Amino acid sequence: MEIIQNIETLPWGNIFYLLRDLFIVLDIASLFLLIYFIRQALSMRPKFKIPKDHFERKEMLKGDKELIKRWSEIKKKSTLHPPQSYSLAVIEADTFIDSLLTRMGLEGKTMKEKLDQLDPEEIVTLKTLWRVHRIRNMLVHTAGFTLSEKQAQEVLDGYEMFLKELEIIET
Repeated sequence: MEIIQNIETLPWGNIFYLLRDLFIVLDIASLFLLIYFIRQALSMRPKFKIPKDHFERKEMLKGDKELIKRWSEIKKKSTLHPPQSYSLAVIEADTFIDSLLTRMGLEGKTMKEKLDQLDPEEIVTLKTLWRVHRIRNMLVHTAGFTLSEKQAQEVLDGYEMFLKELEIIET
């Protein structure tokens, strides 16, 4: 009984205000810590450097007849001996784009390293290029993975969209 009376006589209003003020201070401190950690994380993120002559090389590739010829050969191969020709055309198209990125001055051993250097705001079709490259990777690295004619055409169209954006082939 005495314990209950002692609890009832506590200044609950004062305790409530004290706890409220304590949590407000903790919320403000947490907000400042969050902002601090976000700024630290942003300062540590990797910065990719696109070579200075990247844009000049890109301009040099516009309308290159050899590239146009090579692309049309890849497109023709996709229809020669279905369904194997679909896979070969997709692999060849990916290799073609990889060599094109190298000619543009992007460095890296893999196509992923080269694509990471491109800015999605500069290259509108970059998402599409990533998607079709992933399909190519599944084709090469996943046993039993095959492409239908429709899928192969979508992948080749994705690569072609990139080539059109770079103005290597005409729209």
